[in-house]
Amino acid sequence: EQIRNEAARVGTSMHLFLECHLLEEERKYESAPHHEQAKSMSDVIISKVLKHVDEIWGTEVQLYYEDQYAGTTDLIGMYKGVPHIIDFKQTNKPKKAEWIQDYYLQLAAYAHAHNHVAGTNIQHGVELMCSRDLQYQKFEMNEIHFEKYTYMWFNRLNQYNKLMEAKAI
Repeated sequence: EQIRNEAARVGTSMHLFLECHLLEEERKYESAPHHEQAKSMSDVIISKVLKHVDEIWGTEVQLYYEDQYAGTTDLIGMYKGVPHIIDFKQTNKPKKAEWIQDYYLQLAAYAHAHNHVAGTNIQHGVELMCSRDLQYQKFEMNEIHFEKYTYMWFNRLNQYNKLMEAKAI
């Protein structure tokens, strides 16, 4: 529980540093270990990737898809000239691509929600991750992956809805 709570503090702080950077606002922070860790991690993401964000459509964007689901995505905009859902994650240790399937599902779900709410046609996403030892990772979802994870997402959503219907009976 202590490890989870510390990771949550670092992750929240890292997200705030990145959001302030994107909004061109200054973020003051205390000289606490988790703030210093989060600042270092956000600096890695800023230096490696955010220079490729050509246009910001929104940060911390609240989205919904009909009456099915809702969530908040970290960043939506043009990344390398293509509309993207962009998500930031902190991790205690680097991840393998096969471990992050749920992150791809989340990107696809957010893309569909944004497309539904804003009338866009986003089919790309990118997961930007930095570990405690400042190892940077980037996992990209292109339109082919988008189709695959769209199918998987809506299948999971249908399974959940059937489970909820069965519980209501």
